[in-house]
Amino acid sequence: MSDSLSWIRGRHALKFGGTLGFRSSLATSSFSSMPRAVIGVGATSITGVTNTAIAGLGSNESYAQSMLMNLTGSLDRIEQAFNSGAPPDLAFTTQYKNRHWQEREFSWFFKDDFKMRPGFTLNLGIRYEWYGVPYEKHGRNAGVVGGSAGLFGISGTDWNDLYQPGRQVGKMTDIELVGKNSPNPDRQLYKDDWNNFAPAVGLSWSLPWFGKDKTVLRVGYGVGYELNSLRLLNVVSGDQPGLRTVAQDRRSSYFSLASFAVPITNKIVGKPLETVPNTDRTQTIRAYDTNLRTPYTQNFNIAIQRELPGNITLDLRYVGNKGTKLLRGVTVNEVNILETGILEAFKAVQAGGESPLLDRIFAGQNLGNGPIDGSSVRAGAGLRTSTRTRAFFANNSAGQFADYINTTTDYGDAGILLRRAGLGENFIVANPQFLHSRVTGNFANSTYHSMQIDATKRFSAGWTLQSNFTWSKALGEEEGAGQEMNDNYRNGRDRALDKRLLSFNRTYALRNSGTFELPFGPGKLIGAGSHGFLARLIERWQIGAIYNLYAGQPLSFSLGNNVRTFNNETDMTPNQFGPIPGKGQATKTADGVVFFTGLNQTADPSINLITTDQGLRGRSAMFAITDSSGRILLANPVAGETGSLGYRVVQGPATFAFDMDLVKRVRIGERKEFEFRIDAINVLNKPTWGSPNTNINDTNFGRITSTTNVDSSNASRIIVLNARISF
Repeated sequence: MSDSLSWIRGRHALKFGGTLGFRSSLATSSFSSMPRAVIGVGATSITGVTNTAIAGLGSNESYAQSMLMNLTGSLDRIEQAFNSGAPPDLAFTTQYKNRHWQEREFSWFFKDDFKMRPGFTLNLGIRYEWYGVPYEKHGRNAGVVGGSAGLFGISGTDWNDLYQPGRQVGKMTDIELVGKNSPNPDRQLYKDDWNNFAPAVGLSWSLPWFGKDKTVLRVGYGVGYELNSLRLLNVVSGDQPGLRTVAQDRRSSYFSLASFAVPITNKIVGKPLETVPNTDRTQTIRAYDTNLRTPYTQNFNIAIQRELPGNITLDLRYVGNKGTKLLRGVTVNEVNILETGILEAFKAVQAGGESPLLDRIFAGQNLGNGPIDGSSVRAGAGLRTSTRTRAFFANNSAGQFADYINTTTDYGDAGILLRRAGLGENFIVANPQFLHSRVTGNFANSTYHSMQIDATKRFSAGWTLQSNFTWSKALGEEEGAGQEMNDNYRNGRDRALDKRLLSFNRTYALRNSGTFELPFGPGKLIGAGSHGFLARLIERWQIGAIYNLYAGQPLSFSLGNNVRTFNNETDMTPNQFGPIPGKGQATKTADGVVFFTGLNQTADPSINLITTDQGLRGRSAMFAITDSSGRILLANPVAGETGSLGYRVVQGPATFAFDMDLVKRVRIGERKEFEFRIDAINVLNKPTWGSPNTNINDTNFGRITSTTNVDSSNASRIIVLNARISF
């Protein structure tokens, strides 16, 4: 509900008003409510399909084993989600997840357009916005006890309590219902934000030089606040473990599609809002930062508009903005390989040695050579041999190995390796109750700067044209994309590493469109004296065209999912040893389309640091990238490194769209008109290439395997015929 009032007095044009709003969203999800079978090796080991058993299998070992599991129906687990009802009936049932989110908001504004003198207008205004903290209509609004501080669990209450293995100054994380219609109506997901004032100022000045009213200068600055998404709320609050649980059926022996039954209600662990034990480590807990602020953007621009001869208008503009306190979800549970000593232990085993720490962690386990006792049977050889762990060491994946120690159920309940070793539940992650502990807060910022040139030819002399060129750069840490907007830090100790070109950045964009009325018919260049049927046939033909050209998307060189050298995130980058191309060129070859001509793959030099014992070196799937002379440009970081190369350092294929149309109109009497139209989309039938594979460890590195669409046009030419009668 909104209303406004305008008042003109003298040189002032005043306007003020307000809005009172109520947002509501009904969210329903059946995800995992139906049982799902997850293909995998389970608690058993694969034998017979290994590098040792099959000569030459090499880096294809994992692919061969995946094929075996798919063909035999081998299961890692069966899982099924169970959702709770509304309070006071909180029992887990097979019902779908239902949430009815509601939120109140209001705003007011005041604006004054002050015409200081002819040709000069000053615009002043201010706006206030308030967005209430949302709630669930039936009281199923789940929050963390203690707010976002509770996400750190037994480790403490804030970021300063991270990376201190075994130190426990906090308490177990619990879930509670908060907000209107809940048992705790006076508590909210986060605090209200009351200071959202948004000033705006601008001016328009018709410059007195170079001809009256021919040149106009416009300048503007304003602040805008960003309304939080109820879809994000449905993830952060609606998917909390306290009101939803995913039961899993895992077996200690071979498990297949031939040996399971559903539903798996007998596998439900715990009750609604019950404390999740440290033996779980499979669920994700989320919370908004208790002190969450409303994100805002400052917008600024300066433009000069000039009237040129021939009905042409030229605009030169600078347009920019600065996003502040933007939303981003990040993890509290970054695996710690430094203070724990896991990195040193990992490197020792990878090089063919042993580690007292890993002897302690795997004590009593049989990894293939008998129970580990730390003297006659050590952990190193077993870890290099076991199908469960050897890929970590073969691919520098120290972070993934740490996560395995923390969460594996291969030896009993999750966390049992740390528990038996006496190292503390939070030895590797801050909150060991959960697989992920995520906080959504004001962690992101962004900047955008652009130069824009517009040229417009108004319709005259039978043709019109509109053209725009934009040269720009968008920088930030997170795009704000995705349902959860979760983007964990590459290195939580150095958050500045995440600043990069944003994925929607395009260095340049050229957009053109125009129409031309063919000079046929009475009074025209051709057929000026025609009349009757001939005149109707040749007159009123129009041709139009659209031509757009965009710079390529910024891309990052990556390592793939199996090389996690610093933590358990997949956004590590290669180390750079030489100049890399800022952009490539799509080139057709006999075996496909390649983008980085002259770049080749070779064995990664860090493989030489891996022992040949137990065939470990031969299992590595890591590659380096060389130039045409064989000089290494990019290589995998060793365990403990994040990679020296930044994000989004190469520009993908440029994209373009060229469409045309031909239109013929015929008058039928005084009030009817017949129109025949031909639209040609992608006239040249030229493919627009998709992004190349930039994973240096993929054998398809540098290849383009898809085409894409531009401006809703298709990758292939389309001709559309169309006819209509207007009356």
